Amino acid sequence: MKRFGLRHAFGGEGNPSQEGIAVEGIGLDAVEIGIKGGCITLLVPADLPDSAVARLDRMTRFVRWEMELEDGSTMIVTLPAEAEDLDVTITKPDEKQAS
Repeated sequence: MKRFGLRHAFGGEGNPSQEGIAVEGIGLDAVEIGIKGGCITLLVPADLPDSAVARLDRMTRFVRWEMELEDGSTMIVTLPAEAEDLDVTITKPDEKQAS
């Protein structure tokens, strides 16, 4: 996992090395989580050739991403057709074995 403060990444923002601890811990951090594997599920017309499936305009009906994260957890992100919000679930490795 990698983390960096967005305030530090862009010029003009508060910086602890200049303004001291008054700006530390304020704002957002970006966190990059490694993905070990997974799959994407799309809904497409039955007569659509495979060569045309992975196009951005095909991802407007329904999209589901299932990813195995670097810590062994599984993250499932679902974007139903015309939804305004994502549905996200994370299952830890020990929860997978218990079910």
